[in-house]
Amino acid sequence: MAESTIQSFSYPLTEPPPEFADQLAAVFEEHEPEIGTEDRKNGLKSDAVLRKLRPDLRDLGFNV
Repeated sequence: MAESTIQSFSYPLTEPPPEFADQLAAVFEEHEPEIGTEDRKNGLKSDAVLRKLRPDLRDLGFNV
C-alpha cells in the first residue's frame, strides 16, 4: 500500500493530541483508498465519505 497522504493536526500545538486522535487518524487511513481524492477527478461528497466511515467511527464512540 502507498504511503498515506492524510495529515492531521491537533490544537493547541503546544499540547499533546487527545487520546483518540491516533485511532481516528487510523480510520481515515484505513479507508483512504475509498475516500481519497489523490487519484480521482472528483472526490466523494461528505455524506458518502461518512457512510463509508460510519461503522468504524461508531466503534470509537462517535455518534454518526
